[in-house]
Amino acid sequence: MGFLSKLLTALRGATNEAGQKAVDANAMRILDQELRDAEVSNGKAKDQLASIMAKKKLAEQKLDGLQADYERRMGQVRAALDKGDEDLARDVANAVKQIEEQGQTEQEVIATYDRTIEDLRGAIRDNDRTIEQLRREVDTVKANEALVKAQSAASVSHGGANSSLGNAADSLQRIKQRQAETRAKIEASRDLAQQGGDLDERLAKAGITDQSSSTDDILALAKSGEPKKLGSS
Repeated sequence: MGFLSKLLTALRGATNEAGQKAVDANAMRILDQELRDAEVSNGKAKDQLASIMAKKKLAEQKLDGLQADYERRMGQVRAALDKGDEDLARDVANAVKQIEEQGQTEQEVIATYDRTIEDLRGAIRDNDRTIEQLRREVDTVKANEALVKAQSAASVSHGGANSSLGNAADSLQRIKQRQAETRAKIEASRDLAQQGGDLDERLAKAGITDQSSSTDDILALAKSGEPKKLGSS
């Protein structure tokens, strides 16, 4: 069980490492996508803001209409009272009360819209600022990454050039070595030949030379009747 546990732990570690390498390899692409997603979300927030502002405008128009109805009904109440028709004035006053209640509701709706609009505007403003800042940082990171890649490529090329120069130097050294060995062999051959010539001179000076048949020797041999075999002494 201990071995299996260690094996599973190692596999999980390898998987996490591979996953992290994949994330690192696509970091810029992932970051760009995250920024695009943030911009899309912020765009939706702006659409929502526009929708709420439109609803607020409609609510304000409705409130303006209720205000006009309120003023008209209040005029009717006063007119009924002026004529001494208190019952009619009371009925109109009930209508005025309903208008007031509707107006209060619309005012609360408008106040809610105002708070929502203020919150959305603040969030959108902050998001725009953050996205703009991140975009600048991403551009900087991309520029740095391009610089690092260029420097890395130059380093690899320089290393390859150094390797090629090193190989050329090694080849040149081997050629020089072979030439030196050849010269040494030639000089050794000359030394041996010179030593051989010096030995012949020394033998000649000492009166030691190759044996050759003189004329008298040939005549003596002819008289003896024993022919000499060539090459024998």
